[in-house]
Amino acid sequence: MRQAHGGTEAAETPVLFEGEVAAIRRVDQHRQVTTFRIVRPIKGISETTAEIESGVVDAACGYTFEGDFKGKLIGAERDARGVLTTNRCKMMLLNQ
Repeated sequence: MRQAHGGTEAAETPVLFEGEVAAIRRVDQHRQVTTFRIVRPIKGISETTAEIESGVVDAACGYTFEGDFKGKLIGAERDARGVLTTNRCKMMLLNQ
């Protein structure tokens, strides 16, 4: 695993990959699901696409996956429902 990005955060993140945003779907006023095409799986995932749920409210550490993700790490973990989730704090630490 590359240590240039994220260091400890990358080591502690169960699902890690580089990908491109394929679609974004709002679940409700507080959450969205972002579908990614996986460009380079790093760990914890073998599929060619992934759906990651995230909050959208800044004050609640929401992350909307706007912008270009080329070369950025995308990290997530599975919640109690088995759904991949992430937040702004995790994404910022992975890509500092």
